Amino acid sequence: MVKRALLVASCVVFLVAASAHARQQDPPPPPSANSQEKPPVPPSPAPQPTPPPAPTPAPSPRAFGQPVSVRIELTITDQVGTSAPLKKTMTMMAADGERASVRSMNRAPGQGAQFNVDAKPILTQDRIRLDLSISYDAPDTPQPGTASTTEKPWTTTLQESMGVIVENGKPTVISQSADPRTDRKVTVEVKATILK
Repeated sequence: MVKRALLVASCVVFLVAASAHARQQDPPPPPSANSQEKPPVPPSPAPQPTPPPAPTPAPSPRAFGQPVSVRIELTITDQVGTSAPLKKTMTMMAADGERASVRSMNRAPGQGAQFNVDAKPILTQDRIRLDLSISYDAPDTPQPGTASTTEKPWTTTLQESMGVIVENGKPTVISQSADPRTDRKVTVEVKATILK
């Protein structure tokens, strides 16, 4: 009787051990369709630095203008008080985008006069851009009863440098100046005409 009980107990222990061993060997069951677990998400790649924008190429300088010439007429009106105005006109020609220079000088003992002009026309559609430099000086004209004709006269000097836009063939007053000592007035007028 005791032997039978020991044999039964040994069988039970063996079956329990075999069952535990079998559980260790079986693979885990596959996840069900309703499982809440999600597959792992691969890590996102690191952001790449943004390359700097390509430099904008500088516009190429204008090598040559249009194959046309511009006639430039510059008139200076010199007037003292109510006396008749004295007009001096200088005419020159320059190609589009090219510079022209004219020098006019008159020297006398103890006095002199000059009228110098530098001009550069640039065509812009139906208008003309003029880069101008003007130098004008002339001795005062003695007025009756104001000064002796033997006294050394004062000299009026006008120097201007400007860029203006003018219409083709239309006279335009570009400056008016007054003598700081007398009532002398000097007016500058320019007319630029495209020659085709």
